[in-house]
Amino acid sequence: MAPSQRELEEELDVYVEGEAWPAEDDAGEPIPPGTQEEASRILRRVHRYQRDIANVHAVADADVSRINAWRGDRVAGLERQIAWARRALESFTRSALRGKTRGKVINLPDGKLKLTAPQWRVDVTDEQAFMAWALGPVLDEEGKPRFSDAVPHPDLVRVHVEPSRSALRSLAAKGEVLDADAGLVADVVTEDGEMVPGVRFVKDPEDRFDLVAAESDQ
Repeated sequence: MAPSQRELEEELDVYVEGEAWPAEDDAGEPIPPGTQEEASRILRRVHRYQRDIANVHAVADADVSRINAWRGDRVAGLERQIAWARRALESFTRSALRGKTRGKVINLPDGKLKLTAPQWRVDVTDEQAFMAWALGPVLDEEGKPRFSDAVPHPDLVRVHVEPSRSALRSLAAKGEVLDADAGLVADVVTEDGEMVPGVRFVKDPEDRFDLVAAESDQ
């Protein structure tokens, strides 16, 4: 079989490079080339190694892309099956536990099905309004965090601020309103009675369904 163009190019590179590759001296350091011709041959091999690195990345990237595509297809198909079963199990669980106020769990040999009473969660409706209220004068005219004069190089520092949902959950809910779509909605109020802008409490209208599959030894 005749050699390919790539094989011919590699053969030519090896021929032109010759044996001019730095040997090791007594101290374990590479011996520098003695002439420009030797330096040129070494540099040519460096270029070949760089091309080899690029080829390795290209082959690996192609394989990774195929693996990721296969993984995505497989996971998506399995997730659809799980979602389908979950819908059926949720309907079964809500029907079986209808009217129960305590112990909303169905224990099965392969796991459990349960309903959890809805809890208040924080819904950020206007982050900019909330941050302006929470940070106040710390924000500049563009709504970005203003640095203290004690910071010597503010242009070299990046700061990201966001609402702390865990801290907001500790505040009080006031003015509950029944909403057909969102469930219970309430304003967030500080200990001083100040209404917090840009956020609200939301509670789902019905118990949250969850399933816990028992771990298999297989």
